[in-house]
Amino acid sequence: MPVSARKRRGAISPSMKQEIVKQIKGNEANKQTSTKNSNKIQDTNNLSYDTSKKLSNDVEGEKYLILHRTDVGLTMKDMSAILLATALKTVTNNEKLTCRTLKSGDILVKTETIRQAKSLITLTRITNANIEVTEHRTLNTCRGVISAHELKYEDEATMLEYLKPQNVTKIDFHMKKVGNETIKSGLAFVTFGKNEPPEYLTIGYLKLKVRPYIPTPMRCFTCHKFGHITKTCPSQNTPKCYNCNEDKHLLTKEEKCTKQSSCVNCGSNEHNSYNRTCSEYKRQVTIQTIKVTQKVSFSEAVKRSNLIRNTYAQVTSDGTTNASECHCPRCGFHRISEQKQRTIIDYKDLNQSGEETEQIETDSPIDEDRRSQEETIPPDQHDQHTDNS
Repeated sequence: MPVSARKRRGAISPSMKQEIVKQIKGNEANKQTSTKNSNKIQDTNNLSYDTSKKLSNDVEGEKYLILHRTDVGLTMKDMSAILLATALKTVTNNEKLTCRTLKSGDILVKTETIRQAKSLITLTRITNANIEVTEHRTLNTCRGVISAHELKYEDEATMLEYLKPQNVTKIDFHMKKVGNETIKSGLAFVTFGKNEPPEYLTIGYLKLKVRPYIPTPMRCFTCHKFGHITKTCPSQNTPKCYNCNEDKHLLTKEEKCTKQSSCVNCGSNEHNSYNRTCSEYKRQVTIQTIKVTQKVSFSEAVKRSNLIRNTYAQVTSDGTTNASECHCPRCGFHRISEQKQRTIIDYKDLNQSGEETEQIETDSPIDEDRRSQEETIPPDQHDQHTDNS
């Protein structure tokens, strides 16, 4: 076969070359345009993603995410549970997830690995439902308390940079007032980027034990009751005085109420609403302690605190305490507080025969006035509730 024939058989015409070059350039231009316009990717399962969304930190472990539906007037309850479960399995490659419906209609999702969370955070649409996935505000972090004399001389920014490899995201030093000067104490509150704090923190040559952080009970600075804040207070238009529980009459922070004290929480007239000897305040501290140490919800902590109170009341109601029948974990207190009977002779009740009449009387409860009184309210809390804001 001649050489010219072989060349003609394998050759491409100039016009065909131009068409191929145009097609390649057009495909590249379309890809660049679609990338610039949006980061959303549509797949064959009617799921949309936004690849620009990222997690706040890449710490390995469990993550808690909130699935919120952005369609007006609709929540996650208004879509098929089977459809939602199938979509979540598709996003996470059939890995295990734990879901729970919240009162607001949103879905709380607990992931087992960081890879699942990275996949779910990009989800924006399931069929016709527009979805917004965000990290839970509090469940993905935790706080602990460390203390050492050497911490007084540490700079906050330097210490935070040093502790980043140990998953520390924030440090707050406790400040104390000495005279007219505010100085740093050796106590620090540490925020970690995971839901469980480590047992120890290494700071230079120090190995400090991390203690659990027990938050202050939630209190409203308008009505001074526990369990809600000012923003959600039903009595926002009628603020009360912290001391006398009447309509607010203090205009400045320097003023002090001189009327009879009255506690809005326990009803006592012996102290104001911010006194730390208040029985309701101690109960709220107990609830917060149970919530943190036993890792349960607030409602479950309330139930367990009530169980402890009911058990103590049942055991001591009949006047005698049997430690073997007590199921309260604080039964050691019951053993030392057994009520004893004593005989009192009342000479006014002598009968005609001259015999003495015996009366049985039990010991009275411990008077609150005999207990050591604690400090009432720090000045900073007084400033908060007298502030008009």
